[in-house]
Amino acid sequence: PLRVAAFNVFNALGAPGTASFEDVARILQRINADVVSLEELQSDFNNLASLQQRLGLPYGYRPTSSSHAVGILSRY
Repeated sequence: PLRVAAFNVFNALGAPGTASFEDVARILQRINADVVSLEELQSDFNNLASLQQRLGLPYGYRPTSSSHAVGILSRY
């Protein structure tokens, strides 16, 4: 089975070490989805790359701009 998750980070993911980032990371680690969509990234694409690495999802799409961008992380 393919596990897919959508998560609205609500006005930014936050930097590694912040409560917002760590909360999102813990939830997504527990869900262990194969594909994750994150909404409302607010241009914090470096933080998305950190989350991608933390979750062990080797493939991702990180938009380069937009105030309410969607990023996608995937095992495939």
